[in-house]
Amino acid sequence: MKLICRILLFYFFGVYANTYAESVKTTSDGMEYVKGPDLSGVYVPELQSFDKIISGAMLAWSISGGSVAVAKDGKIIYARGFGLADSTGKKVMPDSLFRIASVSKIITGMTILYLCEQGKLKLSDKIVDLLKDKIKQSDVVDDRWKSITVENLLYHNSGVPQFEGWAKKSADISSDKTTPTKILQYLIKQKLEFTTGSQCIYNNQNFLILGRIIEVVTKTKYEEYVKKELLYPLGIENMEIGKSDKSQRYPKEVEYGIGQKLPKTYSLTSKEKELVEAPYSICIESMDSFGGWIASAADIVRFVTYFDGFDHPKDIIGNSLWQKMVYKPEFPYIKQEINPWQGMSWLVRKNGDGFNYWHCGSLWGTKSEVVRTADGYVWCWIFNGETNQNEIDQFMWAAKDQISSMPNRDLTKELFPNAKRY
Repeated sequence: MKLICRILLFYFFGVYANTYAESVKTTSDGMEYVKGPDLSGVYVPELQSFDKIISGAMLAWSISGGSVAVAKDGKIIYARGFGLADSTGKKVMPDSLFRIASVSKIITGMTILYLCEQGKLKLSDKIVDLLKDKIKQSDVVDDRWKSITVENLLYHNSGVPQFEGWAKKSADISSDKTTPTKILQYLIKQKLEFTTGSQCIYNNQNFLILGRIIEVVTKTKYEEYVKKELLYPLGIENMEIGKSDKSQRYPKEVEYGIGQKLPKTYSLTSKEKELVEAPYSICIESMDSFGGWIASAADIVRFVTYFDGFDHPKDIIGNSLWQKMVYKPEFPYIKQEINPWQGMSWLVRKNGDGFNYWHCGSLWGTKSEVVRTADGYVWCWIFNGETNQNEIDQFMWAAKDQISSMPNRDLTKELFPNAKRY
């Protein structure tokens, strides 16, 4: 409650876009407020509620930088950078890149559905058959692996075992040499954690395997295929699979956890036993298809508008596949009254006659979320610091509910000038 009051105070006493002055100011009634983060990008007066509320949240949690974008009916109407990108004082811009963590799963999941739409893959395909060039059949010690389908991976009900080699040292895989394919080859030798389809447990490995399926079906490296077939045609040119080491940051990429005094831990990507800042201790490269992408909020919003089920722009997948993606599946563990539920890649909630669906991402020093609403919005926020994702989600909804009129300006072509489709 104290935190909410603090954010409301920032909202009502001075967090206004493009009007910041000194760092601390006293109002006429003696109340003080702290200067909010500097903003970049186009100021949109109709959406200033996002400027105010996000600025207040960042002040409350001592977050240095953020990226926020909003689309309505397929048009990007808001894309702003908040605060600092790095410890040198560089500002976050609308095209600054952040680790998006598990929001990466949306990129992978939608690529799988795109391949299904193209007739190159079926949801019912058995994954052991698909992966025959990456694994040895003799390594499949649990016959239940042979019943897992692509659909089971998308629904997180496959039963494949967990592996957190990017979080701790493994005797079976040397962390500094870990690759997604090596992890797959390790997983296939393990027994399933539960019988496929009997329950739903969120598991990164489902999407690690989907990334390898994309590679075998397309005969192309995962990152290369996604860029060439989906990102570049939409004008999304800067998204990359991130790097683990701080020294390998991309030119537009932010630093993580600055100003928050995050702990230090042993690096999993170095052969030497050395303590590094927590965000740079994990192996991002091995997380490619479930947590490895870096992007701006506008990049993610642009991508999701082509999988949102609305008329404009025309979706990349057909309506029947979109319905399959969001409709409540029929599995024994799903009760009719459950709301929300795990759809294909997304968490889904019924909202009137439509659906809200979303996905969050979390790594040391980065938090993210992308949301599609039943009334035509798609938004994404990403921070380079630690925060409470559920509360940020509530604040984004509060900012949306304060919109009284729509701006006339569509920022899409300004942000993505080289797109081949709009």
